[in-house]
Amino acid sequence: MQQENQSNGIKKQLYTEKEVSEAINFKRTKIWQMVKSGEFPPPIKFGRWNRWHVADIQQWTEQQRQSKAGA
Repeated sequence: MQQENQSNGIKKQLYTEKEVSEAINFKRTKIWQMVKSGEFPPPIKFGRWNRWHVADIQQWTEQQRQSKAGA
């Protein structure tokens, strides 16, 4: 999931709302419902922009896989 910028080799550490939606295959409204209920990591606010740490999304995804495997 962690992307690398082709031009300078810098690894991308933050996802936009759209990138999170694409990464976990949920609509934006579902993501915000889960954030509000505490089921999903909250974003970091940069003024009016929201960003999520890639590591937080990876960790959440792994937890979801483990809970599905254990169920």
